[in-house]
Amino acid sequence: MLDGPGLKPVKASEAYLRLHERLDVLSRAGSSLGLERVYQLLGALGHPERAVPMVHVAGSNGKGSTSAFLATILAKSGRRVGLFTSPHLIRLKERIQFLTDSEGPQPLTDEAFVRAAQLLEQVAPGFSTATFFEVMTLLALISFRQANVDIAVIEAGLGARLDATRLVEAQVAVLTDLSLEHTEILGNTIEDIAREEGAVVRVGCPLIMADGPSVAMKVVDELAKAAGASVSRLGRDFDLVAYPDGLFDFHLRDRSLEGVNLSLVGEHQGRNAALALNAALTIDPHISDNVLRAGVESTSWPGRMECIRQSGYPWVLLDGAHNPHASRIFARALSMDSFSGPKYFVFGVLKDKNVAEMVEALAPRATSFYLTRPSSARARAPQEIAQLLQDVAGFTGRIDVSSSPLISLVRALKQAQAEGGGVVVCGSLYLVGYIRAQLVGENGQPMLHAVLGAAQ
Repeated sequence: MLDGPGLKPVKASEAYLRLHERLDVLSRAGSSLGLERVYQLLGALGHPERAVPMVHVAGSNGKGSTSAFLATILAKSGRRVGLFTSPHLIRLKERIQFLTDSEGPQPLTDEAFVRAAQLLEQVAPGFSTATFFEVMTLLALISFRQANVDIAVIEAGLGARLDATRLVEAQVAVLTDLSLEHTEILGNTIEDIAREEGAVVRVGCPLIMADGPSVAMKVVDELAKAAGASVSRLGRDFDLVAYPDGLFDFHLRDRSLEGVNLSLVGEHQGRNAALALNAALTIDPHISDNVLRAGVESTSWPGRMECIRQSGYPWVLLDGAHNPHASRIFARALSMDSFSGPKYFVFGVLKDKNVAEMVEALAPRATSFYLTRPSSARARAPQEIAQLLQDVAGFTGRIDVSSSPLISLVRALKQAQAEGGGVVVCGSLYLVGYIRAQLVGENGQPMLHAVLGAAQ
């Protein structure tokens, strides 16, 4: 798989720009799973993965949102929290963030990023043979040690068994929803996926997990039993109730929270929040109800069911919805009253995804599709998606094809302006990140007027 630092920053120090270029070159070499390279470098670095308590979050869907929920809860409890996630939406430094009670997520500074890279360079000249993702994982662990955080939440990249993050010494493990994702690497059955993702289990380490197909649960239960790890499962040991008005009740290990208004929209986010709440109580059973509630009601996680609204312009909804499971969940969420009217999809996806099942789930919600190419070497040609929309999903609405995401966005916005409704951007976080950068200024304010004005 290819992953990379993305667009070159416009404003940055010379040292950071050089580092960004090096990482870009490294990312083009591709990657390979395995733990030996990272294991050796962690030893040479003095084991930063042991420097602070850590939580490891794996799974097919929702692990980023779950990590964000958990990090925010822990920050609201008075802790300084490190958060490592991937991929980033817009800026590379988003992958390594810090949270406190008084501040929301703050990305690593240019200076701290460069310092961490210099330390890694001392033990791995030219970063040795490490892959891009391995380097990013190492830089995160170095940065969390340097910042002396109280705890770090680490999101796995691909699977858990051979992922670079597997070497962190987690106090608590979290396993989110499982689905057939990255089958060419992780295996073709849900049991294979469960075995790879279930490797988040560690000896004696409590596991907080989502429910799922019985065959997958059996695999994870066997892994946990072999490791002597306790298991707390959604739907069995803790649960939630979702209401039509968007509120949730959470029934946790020793208490209930009622009428919770999550900051992240969608019933699926209730599942992610439930995992995070239970993980937080496993870390610290004394966290108050007020802190738990404040955490999940204030979590920021851009690009996931994020609605951008500006007076006088159509709404724009952003969500990765990057595989069939996520697409089905997203399609259900689109029935909410907040997103009424025609929906004009700006859609792009990567080659390794089951696009046929994705468009089957999304097509019934769409008035038009504006198909485009995410900013990734792995992007699928939009012409291929157009064929699948017609042949597999039986879509008879308007289909527009462009290699430029910005052109697709402008065309969708113009149709929404003329006919009502809103624009839905989904299929890939690479696409969502690019579009969000066009629509939201650095001050966080919507810029739909600028996007449409520039297109005149």
